[in-house]
Amino acid sequence: MLQPLFFHWRFAFKLTFAILLALVLGFHFQLQTPRWSVLTAAIVTAGPAFAAGGEPFAGAIRHRGLLRIIGTFIGCLDALVIIILTIRAPVVMLLLSCIWAGLCVWISSLVKVENSYAFGLAGYTTLIIIVGIQSFPQMVSRGTRKRDRFGHCVRHLGRYPLLAPFHQARYRSRAG
Repeated sequence: MLQPLFFHWRFAFKLTFAILLALVLGFHFQLQTPRWSVLTAAIVTAGPAFAAGGEPFAGAIRHRGLLRIIGTFIGCLDALVIIILTIRAPVVMLLLSCIWAGLCVWISSLVKVENSYAFGLAGYTTLIIIVGIQSFPQMVSRGTRKRDRFGHCVRHLGRYPLLAPFHQARYRSRAG
């Protein structure tokens, strides 16, 4: 009876620690928007937990983190191509990004459930960047929106090796 309760509390503490670590590192490195790191930590860590109904396996978190990097990279690359091709036509730029997001959602419905996350992320990353550039056109020349979005994602997931020993404990405890 006490064992399942312990696993739930352990995961809650690990999730809280990951989110707070993301926030502290975001402030320490003086990121422009540390909330991206906090959001990435919460989504990558808690997403598999909600799907599994409890504490996720370390492999599920790693796989989701890798899919997040791949999807964000594809979305940033697509946003860059759309911006370069349609910089003088903002309506066409928004239309192309919406078509791209729709295509990504359609592709994500065709692939395996585990891998569909990357395609959905690529679609809405493009929309976030394009709509952000429509709101702040001066950011186009600096490219800060794409760098921030991709940089926060990679920074959060890059410190996963520091937390890997905590996640590996689940494999050892179930194997024995």
